[in-house]
Amino acid sequence: MGLLLVFIVVDVLAFWGLWYVMFKDWDDFTDSIRYILTPDIVSLFRGEAVEDFWAEMKAGIWVLLCLSLVVSEYFLFFR
Repeated sequence: MGLLLVFIVVDVLAFWGLWYVMFKDWDDFTDSIRYILTPDIVSLFRGEAVEDFWAEMKAGIWVLLCLSLVVSEYFLFFR
């Protein structure tokens, strides 16, 4: 149980660190969420297609890195 709590603390710190590397500030993160929720065709007509792609890619990479960290910890320590 103690090891699990250590991993939770380490993961939260790692998630925050990855968030800071990917997004830099809260506005950049909210823009990424806004672009994820906006259909691509709307961004295309607004002329924001490149910004939309980049914001969605950053958010997707961040989620993928966070999930891969948790999965790798599971396979290394709990399996």
